[in-house]
Amino acid sequence: MTAPRPISFLAAIILVFCFGRTISAKPPTKPEIIEANARAAKLVALDDEIRRQFAKEHPGVLPDGKLRLPKADAPALDWCNLNMVSDWHRQLSGDCWANASLEALECSNLIRNNRRFVLSPQPILDHLKLGASGPEMAGQPKTAYDFFLKQGTARLASYAYTGKPDEPKNVPLSFRAVAWGFVSPDGRAPTVDQLKGALLRHGPLVVDLTSTDKFHAYRGGLFNEPGPIDKKVIHGKHVVLLVGWDDTRGENGAWKIKNTWGPKWGEQGFMWIARGSNSVGRIAEWVRAESIHYNLPADEFAALVPDAKPLPLMR
Repeated sequence: MTAPRPISFLAAIILVFCFGRTISAKPPTKPEIIEANARAAKLVALDDEIRRQFAKEHPGVLPDGKLRLPKADAPALDWCNLNMVSDWHRQLSGDCWANASLEALECSNLIRNNRRFVLSPQPILDHLKLGASGPEMAGQPKTAYDFFLKQGTARLASYAYTGKPDEPKNVPLSFRAVAWGFVSPDGRAPTVDQLKGALLRHGPLVVDLTSTDKFHAYRGGLFNEPGPIDKKVIHGKHVVLLVGWDDTRGENGAWKIKNTWGPKWGEQGFMWIARGSNSVGRIAEWVRAESIHYNLPADEFAALVPDAKPLPLMR
């Protein structure tokens, strides 16, 4: 395929690469990020308050309360070692944004509820009529996250994934998010400390990077493709899951990412990528899955997300 022209983060249109094809999308603007994070802060505060009440009345029940996580200044963190990373997904079209966002929701569900489910990205494609290409393509996890917050998704076993938009199926979308937001508060690329803090607070994150010939050919070890990268080898932007860090790898440390190309790519679907390589983490988002142990007040949730379906009663 013809390599896209290199463009800046603040350009009106970005090229998002996902599994062999290029799609266009608008990046989130600073006002959109500020608005999304303001709502996210209120939703997190609401969820945290109900969580504290439940934990006080039912000590030792909440799974995430039993986790022993390192501090942000620890040399390494790998959510895989805590068995809190979901199973592999292999995208069937240019919908890396949907698959990676779904994996983040699965991971949050594991962390908060200790339940391992394989969920389906297909409801996003069917309900929003977004596929792998076209000028209307969202291309950002924010679109998937908003769908999880307002509508939800289903288990893959009950809602098959085809990678192409179709008519929505009459299947309950019972897996929901209660909050999501951007790691950076102002539209700039998040710092290393901000990414580490978000990984500890929210679990695996969705991040973007620049996909290249070398990235495609990765088989293992520390990946490092310092810029500037020749535009002839650039495929475009790609969305992956960030699951950890190791400050001892390479000269400046490394991030561990999980791709949406199945376990045959890289190190069983994973990669260690040097910090700063391929603009990894220029945009980063987190998501919080609904707890199965307590219910948020329906009226307060509806006031913050008025266009959402009511959250399912979990108890």
